[in-house]
Amino acid sequence: IVNSGGIGSVVATMRSNPTCSGIIKRGSRFITNVVERDPTFANEAVPAVVSILSCIREQVHDQILVEELCKSLHYLVLVSENWADRIISADGVSVIEIAMKRNESNARIVHECDVLLQILSNIT
Repeated sequence: IVNSGGIGSVVATMRSNPTCSGIIKRGSRFITNVVERDPTFANEAVPAVVSILSCIREQVHDQILVEELCKSLHYLVLVSENWADRIISADGVSVIEIAMKRNESNARIVHECDVLLQILSNIT
């Protein structure tokens, strides 16, 4: 799947459906799993950043979704600085801050967001 343009297809689907939580969640999971197996694919998936951030913004009260998407972002910024750069340029820091504030009663989300923000602050 990956060698047949699978990442590009998943990213294109995500970009066409940025507020469809099911597509974004599964796409994010797919990208993370592929990159865990072969980090060289990380940069190919960078265009998915905006869709992930849009979904977080639109579904900020869906704690399961927000936690999973933030975990994916956290992992992917550690693998590729291009992910971090794209998050920053897409105003992702404010999206992550909002997600953290709106879910302050969920320690896992607060932790994921906090760590992600720390990583991003070290890049800027």
